[in-house]
Amino acid sequence: MIRPRKIKAGALQFVLFIGALVAVLLFAFVLISHVHAKFRKKSEIFVDLIRANDAALYQSLQLDGSSQSDILFTETTKEGKQTEVIREPWGIFEIRKSKVTHGKLTYSKIALVGHQNEKRPALYLKDRQRPLVVAGRAKIIGDAFLPERGVKTGNIAGNGYAYQNLVFGKQKRSTEALPKLEELQKKTFYELSEGNIPIVSNNNLVQELKSLNNSFSQPIQIIDGTQLILDGVQLSGHIMIRASQSIVVKPTTQLKDVVLIAPKIIIASGTQGNFQAFASKRIEGGRNCSLTYPTVLALVDQSIKETASLEQVGIHIDKNSTVRGVACYLESHLAKMPLFPNISIAENTLMMGEIYNQGALELKGRVEGSVSTTSFIAMEQGAIYQNHLYNGQIDIKSLPNSYAGLLYANESPSAVMKWLYLE
Repeated sequence: MIRPRKIKAGALQFVLFIGALVAVLLFAFVLISHVHAKFRKKSEIFVDLIRANDAALYQSLQLDGSSQSDILFTETTKEGKQTEVIREPWGIFEIRKSKVTHGKLTYSKIALVGHQNEKRPALYLKDRQRPLVVAGRAKIIGDAFLPERGVKTGNIAGNGYAYQNLVFGKQKRSTEALPKLEELQKKTFYELSEGNIPIVSNNNLVQELKSLNNSFSQPIQIIDGTQLILDGVQLSGHIMIRASQSIVVKPTTQLKDVVLIAPKIIIASGTQGNFQAFASKRIEGGRNCSLTYPTVLALVDQSIKETASLEQVGIHIDKNSTVRGVACYLESHLAKMPLFPNISIAENTLMMGEIYNQGALELKGRVEGSVSTTSFIAMEQGAIYQNHLYNGQIDIKSLPNSYAGLLYANESPSAVMKWLYLE
């Protein structure tokens, strides 16, 4: 016979504790499963937003580059997903803003967009009834559009042509006109380079700021002055810097994606960064500069030249520098052959991208990309050699396939140059 025993109260409390603990664990497991399922569903929706955003942005790149509509793409699906791609000008390029919204979820991207041209030649030399003369270590790698009188070898300061082939590619016939820029882009060049700039703030604003990062999702910040010296400042993003006389960029300054506008822009030796610079008189690039892609050095010269002088050089990039992007010189007086270079690239300097020059080009360095120019010029030992390419090299085959730059009248497709700063 089993005698009944009393169970201690502590044992009952232990059973209740274990039961409560099991219940809490089960509730936590159910809660975690529910949160995980909800998070997975939200993640799937967000991934879908990213894919829709990318698809809309890249679809907008296939549209006509000369279209003037600000809204490039809009779509609303049955599920309530809204997609929009708009564009805004930024320098000579475009900002593409894509946004996808689904309920309370939103995903946005901002890209700087240029234009690609798979048929870009190494050289397009305007036909002015003169042959191209190559001397020294001059070298053209890729197809070249040349005048009817073609290309021949020459001798400068006792240096003849160093290679057997005159052009390392196909030779084609050029015309009396350079390839045409798209009209809206050409108009943008003139608008940005004109010298009539209103002053809305004092010259000390840059020194007072020291640092300014402005997202491209925010309104543009404009810094105005008469003579601006950018020394020890950091400026990045949706910022325009304008001066009625000149802008000097010191090597202690860090510029990223900003736009500079002044009649004269001086880039001191050792400067690094990337920006778009627009001038009406002169752009001077010092030695040992490193200007990353997509940099723009553009000058529109509307002055009437009565006499020739060295000050007529529109854009000069000194020795041992690297510029990745665009160098562009436009002018309205093209009747006479220039006696001095309008774009000058010094020896041991690399230009990766494209040069578009309605004047004379002195090329002693190397271009990894494309050159379109009215003429060449070489200045050696006090002598001026017209339509001579001396020691300069042009190599279109070294240009990356992903490069995007100027928009020409043949409506080249758009391409993302870089993703921009977004809060």
